[in-house]
Amino acid sequence: MNIKRGDKIIFFEDNGKYFLQNSASIAIKALEDFQNIMKNEAARAGFNDHDDVVKYIKSLRKMRKK
Repeated sequence: MNIKRGDKIIFFEDNGKYFLQNSASIAIKALEDFQNIMKNEAARAGFNDHDDVVKYIKSLRKMRKK
């Protein structure tokens, strides 16, 4: 289960069965799930590279100052 002294663990129940798991592994899984959900969303929004994102953020900051 990869649980060591000091680790935070989560207890959960699923269909009458009880489990415990290292909370770090749950966080990693949640991040992987989020990354899969967001895959290709940047391209759909028109961001092709890092520079596009930086330009967009700068434009938002300019609009906010007005």
